[in-house]
Amino acid sequence: MAALIVGADLLAAPMRAAAQDAPRCDFTTPRPEGSVAGLQGTPHLWIQDAAGDLHWAGDTRALVDKAVRWESRCTGDLAFFQSIKKVDPWLSTGLVKIGDPIYLAKWESSEAAPTLLHIQSIRDVELFGIMSGNYGRFVLERGDWEQRYGLNTDALAKGVLPSASAGTGTPGLAPISQGPATPTPCAPMGEVAYLLRLSEQMSAVQDSIGRTQALFGGPNPTSEEWRTEVRTEMQIWKTAAATVSSLCPPPRYQEVHSKVTEAMQQLDGAADDFLAAVELLQFGIPRSDTAEISRATDRLKQGLAKMGAVAPLLDEALRLLQASL
Repeated sequence: MAALIVGADLLAAPMRAAAQDAPRCDFTTPRPEGSVAGLQGTPHLWIQDAAGDLHWAGDTRALVDKAVRWESRCTGDLAFFQSIKKVDPWLSTGLVKIGDPIYLAKWESSEAAPTLLHIQSIRDVELFGIMSGNYGRFVLERGDWEQRYGLNTDALAKGVLPSASAGTGTPGLAPISQGPATPTPCAPMGEVAYLLRLSEQMSAVQDSIGRTQALFGGPNPTSEEWRTEVRTEMQIWKTAAATVSSLCPPPRYQEVHSKVTEAMQQLDGAADDFLAAVELLQFGIPRSDTAEISRATDRLKQGLAKMGAVAPLLDEALRLLQASL
């Protein structure tokens, strides 16, 4: 594991090699249809249509039938994107409202199902081009969304969408509230059922950690295949973490469950770190932006450190489990 953490430093070199000197976005430079505009310091992208308008792109599946010119791109600051004409975003499965929070159903072309990413504020929703006039077309209540797309939101992985408007300080618009946490009554599972589910998730995670170590043993951040494989493994971690946290352990396995849950929480945080780094790499970082290169490298280091903390936690959980059988 130490070698992997050291290896994160080596990733800074291919990051710089993959970086692109994207020009600044402006309102005067003519750009072809399909040009890509990125919000500085975030993974958020807008694609230019034939009329010259910029549409926020929710995921790659939404771009399947679009003409996208990845080689023609620019980078703009928040002020630029706040001032552009607001037009409909390009989404594959829209946004879903579950209680108060609103989620982007982000469904990449390489994935079997979408991931629900919590949009952190109304400012972000508006920046993406969703206003009062089109809100009802793009934001669906949970029941309506599940009926339209034939998906159960409880079965989908969840995460947080990186903020697009953090720090704008727009008056009168508060972040979307998730409401106070309400403990859910939990009926303890039968011992056999609990052990089977727990074993299933632990085995999936242990296999995935092995594959992840191999991926970072020979990193290739310029390769879309490599980045897709990393995303796939991170999805396994996040799904396992969510599944374990939803289990109701029998009384004598409470201590075991606590250790496994702690390990899974570490992995869930590691997955967020890895995914953040991959998003930064996806469309290149300007060579001059050394702060962004350092940020991506730091997120990789944080993720690797958290992944390293999981092994002793799982070992302790297995020891407790064997002692209780």
